Amino acid sequence: MFYWLTRKGRSMYRNGCDLYGSLLSYARHPAFYQNGHVPDTFDGRFEVLSLHTGLLVGRLCQPQMGAEGTMLAQAVFDAMFKNLDWGMREMGVGDLGVPKRIKKMMKAFKGRAFAYDEASKVFFASGQDGSMIDAVARNIYGEVPDLHGYEKTAAIHAMTHHALAFASYVRALEIGDFKAGKLEFPAIMMKILHEKQQGFGYDNDEQERRSA
Repeated sequence: MFYWLTRKGRSMYRNGCDLYGSLLSYARHPAFYQNGHVPDTFDGRFEVLSLHTGLLVGRLCQPQMGAEGTMLAQAVFDAMFKNLDWGMREMGVGDLGVPKRIKKMMKAFKGRAFAYDEASKVFFASGQDGSMIDAVARNIYGEVPDLHGYEKTAAIHAMTHHALAFASYVRALEIGDFKAGKLEFPAIMMKILHEKQQGFGYDNDEQERRSA
């Protein structure tokens, strides 16, 4: 988008960059990769980032957020993929390969954002978390090696619990909150991930007894 053509557009883009910066820092928290068992790789970090950015963009695109919400959502999206483009070049991906990978990642992000937004709507309407469990399991944990059985189930449920808490947080925000730029995401969300991870499933001995 040609943000620089108007003062409002430039302001929105700066706000979008600030929001993305907050999301990026949040998505890099060690709890997702240590407690949540998401691989600490480029692809793993992309999945965690997509979860949070998708839910935030979904909120901004709701009708009550108006044209400003749509513009800000686009600014966050643009800032995200500008940063990912730069990151891949820093990793040594060639100039010819970057556009192809970015295009593929944009398509992947849009699909994930839609799935997470729809799953959160189902949860808020019915209290059922099955759709979010499915989306988290498919996108974040679908191809995680060396994570099986009750440990994988625990990680999926922990991340689902966190995702719905995050969705509840952004759902309570109004356009003015987003326009203020940087958001301070509540620390309780990390505690939810940590505590849910510890409290879900069985220990190894109990799992073996139940399988006998």
